[in-house]
Amino acid sequence: MRVLSGGVDDLGTREKDTVLGCLAVLEGDAEISYDPVPIVKTTKGVVESIREVKEDYLEIRVRVARPVTWLPGQYLRATFAGYPPRDYSPTTPLNLDAEQDVIVFHIKVYPDSIVSSKLGKEIGKGHAVKLRGPFGNAFLRRQPEPIILTSTGTGFAPIWSIAVAASMGQPKRELKLVVGSRARDGLYMRDAVRWLRHRGIAITLTASDGDDDTVMTARPHELVGDITEKPHRLFRRCPLACGNHARTGTAGRRDLLRRSILCRRGRQGRSGIRRLPVPEGGGAVHDGDSRLGFFELTKLNVTVKPEPAPDPDPAHRASRNGA
Repeated sequence: MRVLSGGVDDLGTREKDTVLGCLAVLEGDAEISYDPVPIVKTTKGVVESIREVKEDYLEIRVRVARPVTWLPGQYLRATFAGYPPRDYSPTTPLNLDAEQDVIVFHIKVYPDSIVSSKLGKEIGKGHAVKLRGPFGNAFLRRQPEPIILTSTGTGFAPIWSIAVAASMGQPKRELKLVVGSRARDGLYMRDAVRWLRHRGIAITLTASDGDDDTVMTARPHELVGDITEKPHRLFRRCPLACGNHARTGTAGRRDLLRRSILCRRGRQGRSGIRRLPVPEGGGAVHDGDSRLGFFELTKLNVTVKPEPAPDPDPAHRASRNGA
C-alpha cells in the first residue's frame, strides 16, 4: 500500500512511499492508497483451439461466455470439465491476434500429468471450461521504473503479456527480458522474441545446452546484471521472475526476491521468504491465497483512496483482454 500522508509504523517494510499493509501499524491519522484490481468472478467457456507451438508446448484458446478482465501477470483457475482445477496465466497470443472473448494459455505437456497430458486428446475443441479469477498481485503497474523480467519454460506466458502491455502502453519505459529453458527445444517463443527485438526491447535467451552466441548457457539470474550484486539498485527497478526456481535462480537470491513483487513477506516475518508453488505446466509463481494487506485499525481516522485506473488507451484495454 502507498502511504500518502500520516503516521504509519512500517516495521521495516517501507520501500519508497509503500509499506506492507499486513505488517504496518497506524500511529495516527493516515491517508493510504492501493492498486485497483479486477473483481474475482467465475466464467464459463469452451476450448476453441489447441495449437502445438513446439513439441510438448501448447497454446490453448478458450472462448468465454463474457469478457474476463485481468491484468498482465495475474492468473486464472481453469477447470476443464471432468478434471481437477489448474492455475494458468492468461497471456497474449504469440501471433498477437487477440480477441476480447478469448483467453489464451501457454501450457507445457507432462506425459504423466492428470490434466496437461489430456489436452488435444480427451480434452479437445468444444470441451467445457470454467474459469475463476483473476488472482495474484504480480501484475503490471503503470510506473516509470525500468522493468526486469525473467522466466523459464511457460513462465514466459505472464512475462510476455507484461512485456506487450508495457511496450505498447508505456513505449518509453525501459524493459529487459531474460528468457530461459532447460534445453533449447523448450524455447517455444521465437516469434514473440522477434517481435520484442523489433521494438527495440533487450531480450536474452538461455538454456543449459546453449551455444553462448544466440542462446546463453548461464542461468537467468546470472544474466540480469549487477542488480544481484548491488541490491539497492532494485529500488529503481521492478523485478519479476516466473517459472522454475532452480532455473531462474531466484530461490538463492534473497535480496532479489525480497524486493520482487512476487515475494510475500507477511507470512513469515519481515525478512522471511516464502517459496510459492509453480502451477502445473508452468506460468507465474503465484500465491493463491494472496489478498490485499490490511492495516491494524484502531479508533484512528484512516482514509483509503484507490489508485486512479490507468488511462483507457487502446493498448491498455487490449492488454487486459489478452493482447
